Amino acid sequence: MNGYAFYAEMPDQEAKSKRGFTRKALKAMAERGEHCNVTAILTQYRYGNRLIDAVSAAYYHANSQVTTTSVDRDWLRDKTVHIDEATARKLHPLLFQLLDYEPA
Repeated sequence: MNGYAFYAEMPDQEAKSKRGFTRKALKAMAERGEHCNVTAILTQYRYGNRLIDAVSAAYYHANSQVTTTSVDRDWLRDKTVHIDEATARKLHPLLFQLLDYEPA
């Protein structure tokens, strides 16, 4: 999917030691059918120095409904891990219901 980069959100503050929260662990989690929230940033629209337009989770539970928002670069660095689209699709199916939507 062109125009987006995907970031998996850590399930809790403790996890961000990044030990255990790796791309390999996230792929294994996706293969087991588990979910977490993923943020899709719009790579073509970046305003200001810190904020990036995105589609992200509306609630703090796995596979949450999504909404449009802006995210801070520091938040991306501190609370997420960059992942590929295939893994993102498995981890957060509801995100892709919106991103794949094509009106009739």
